[in-house]
Amino acid sequence: MVKKLIFIEIKKCINPKIIFAFCFFTIIFLSTFFLYSISSTDVYVNEFSINAKIDGISAKRDAQAKIEKKLTDKELRNSLKGFTGITNDKSNFDSTGNLMINDSESIKMFNKYSDLANLVIRAYSPMYSFNPDILNHLDLNDITVQSIFVNRENNIKTINPDFSDKLKEQKYIDFGYSLGWQTLLNDLPYIQIYSMIISLIIAALIFFVEKKCNMNMILRTLITKESKINFIKAITVLIMNSAIYFSIVLIYSALIWNVFGLEGWNMKIQTSYLFWLSPLNINYFQAYMVNVLIGYLAVLVVTFFTSLLVKINEKKYIGELLSILFIFIPFMFNNYSFFCFFPSNVIQLSRNILNFSRINGINSIYLEFIALLCVAILLFFLVCRKNRKEI
Repeated sequence: MVKKLIFIEIKKCINPKIIFAFCFFTIIFLSTFFLYSISSTDVYVNEFSINAKIDGISAKRDAQAKIEKKLTDKELRNSLKGFTGITNDKSNFDSTGNLMINDSESIKMFNKYSDLANLVIRAYSPMYSFNPDILNHLDLNDITVQSIFVNRENNIKTINPDFSDKLKEQKYIDFGYSLGWQTLLNDLPYIQIYSMIISLIIAALIFFVEKKCNMNMILRTLITKESKINFIKAITVLIMNSAIYFSIVLIYSALIWNVFGLEGWNMKIQTSYLFWLSPLNINYFQAYMVNVLIGYLAVLVVTFFTSLLVKINEKKYIGELLSILFIFIPFMFNNYSFFCFFPSNVIQLSRNILNFSRINGINSIYLEFIALLCVAILLFFLVCRKNRKEI
């Protein structure tokens, strides 16, 4: 009986117009953002085109595959000297001071060594900064793998001394190509925001009862309690939005993997300068799963928040409007600790979990449990809520 009722609710949302609109906007959004992600990726090319970027990504992928996996002092110094040899050559800059490399071999060398150079820049730059000029003030012969780890350890202890023991587990770097996973970790928050918008629309469709068809009266002929009707709707919206969220994430991930490749999934996230200060001893695949699951919790919060609003107001568009404000308004208050609990900020902070352990004095790991608690509370009120006409 329950399965049949869930199917009835799902059928409300599955009609040609809704399916076409969803597919159309999803294809447009994912395609546009995918092309933007490729065009803005950290690969140097001397002509601005998507094909040139893809060729550059492929060349970088092949070049970095030749770097010795376990990073040695010799490999580190050679990489830095090769990189600075290009960046210190005035012929590689135009009249305005912008980098303009024309030699194809120099471009390959620049892309091959840029990740290691950025790692050292991050290690020796002042806290919370990234200063490329720092390489010109360092003696490259004195830089070792151990020295950058000592520098990193001091910085992390400054951020949070609680992670001192974890730092002992990380004494070397397995270096290699991992650009695809780095790109995914940067792009996921935007994909998750789009999924939130879709999820609130689906939630409003399911919990809004049109007067002309009054789906609640159809359900009431089979179920007597209002709480059971709400429970059926909640299960339905959970199934639909879960399927939509994971489908969107997997489709976008497949697009990225198709161009960037899957290499580097088992490398530690510290191989990227973006996550160099992370105290967590996890690889890119684990970091990807953390981001996906945190995004899923954020989608569930938006889903049940919208459902409850529509149930209370009995007006679909008001519920959708308030939910959109619920998603986007917190972006304006990133510096206030209270707003770090909102879904749109939680998915941004999922990247900070990989960087720093505390956000505004709050251990960011707890944000996952807080989001899960919010889902449970919203679901409880949603199931127990009765229509105003029946109270």
